Amino acid sequence: MDESASGDGTDGDTNPSIDAVRRATTAGVLDAVGTVWLLVLSLVFLAAGSRGLLVASTAPGYALSIGIVAGSVALALYAFDVVP
Repeated sequence: MDESASGDGTDGDTNPSIDAVRRATTAGVLDAVGTVWLLVLSLVFLAAGSRGLLVASTAPGYALSIGIVAGSVALALYAFDVVP
C-alpha cells in the first residue's frame, strides 16, 4: 500500500485547491462570527439607549440616549455591509 494515498493528512497536503477551500472556509466562519458579534453589540447599545430614553429627565440625557441609539443603528448597518 502506498503511504501517500493513505488519506490521513500526514503526507503534506500540497493541493492548492484544498488550501484555497480551507482559507475560504476559515474566512467565511470568521466573517459570520464577526457579524453575529457586531449585531449582539448593536443590540446591547440599542437596549441601553432605549432605556436611557425612557428614564432620562434632562435634555442632555435625551441627547446622549439618541446618540447611543443612532450609534447602535449605524453598527447594525455596518454589520450587514450597508455602509462601508
